[in-house]
Amino acid sequence: MNSDKVQAVNQSPADVLSDGMFRRLFKEGLVLSPQLNEVYELALAYYESKILNEDELVDNGAYFIKVGDRLTRHYLMCTGEPLRLPKYSSSRLKSFFEKNQFRTGYATHGLFPYRGKFHPQMIKALINIMGLKPGDTILDPMMGSGTVPIEASLMGVKFAIDYLANDSFHLNVMGVNIDDLKETMVGLRGKSIQEKYVLYIEDMEKILAECARVLKPEKFCTMIIGTNDNQLSKALDVPKEEVTGLHKIMIDLARPHHFAPVRVLTRQISGIANTMRNEYIIILQKG
Repeated sequence: MNSDKVQAVNQSPADVLSDGMFRRLFKEGLVLSPQLNEVYELALAYYESKILNEDELVDNGAYFIKVGDRLTRHYLMCTGEPLRLPKYSSSRLKSFFEKNQFRTGYATHGLFPYRGKFHPQMIKALINIMGLKPGDTILDPMMGSGTVPIEASLMGVKFAIDYLANDSFHLNVMGVNIDDLKETMVGLRGKSIQEKYVLYIEDMEKILAECARVLKPEKFCTMIIGTNDNQLSKALDVPKEEVTGLHKIMIDLARPHHFAPVRVLTRQISGIANTMRNEYIIILQKG
């Protein structure tokens, strides 16, 4: 690299600081959401600002509270009294929703709180980044507690499947036999860790094949996945430091189905760092 060229673009600290980072990333008139404090969130906000027009940012943007002189729908949904939780809810849970009102403390997302649940704000941004518009259809083959369908409904996006999966409390209330469900649910099949891993890979292969079948060319498939290095090292019988992350394994599984990774974002996990430190947002595009 030519050092003279590098030197030529350098600016004085005063110029850089006065100019600021925000102006470099976002056009004038955009106001970011409160509680945005992780790099992946800033990246998602940047992609939204480049993919959506101003009207779309107002109607369905996830990481902005104001566009010009207009307040966004997300801001209006999240302001006011925090999400109401059952009286028996712990103070820790109540505090979580109060501190994360713009991420997850709105609509009906607090009805079934559990560790590992998607941040709705993140899902909204991913729907935007994948180019989905009102009237389009989204598929979530591993629906969990329904974060994706709820966000899709709020945005005018249709969802293609109603797949039952939730935690034991809600399943028992609905009369679902958990033992029977374990024989069919992705990630629960199998007895030993080794068998669970083999069956998990088989299931994910089928899911990726089905996603490739229903997706039109140039459309997107997004996966959010973490790796438990301790469990995976036992399943693969390799030292922990030699474990290949599940996000890399999923990318390799996707390639034969004509998926190519266009962006991988890292999201730090809080609360379970002893077992899983990061999860990865993998955006795949069908060729």
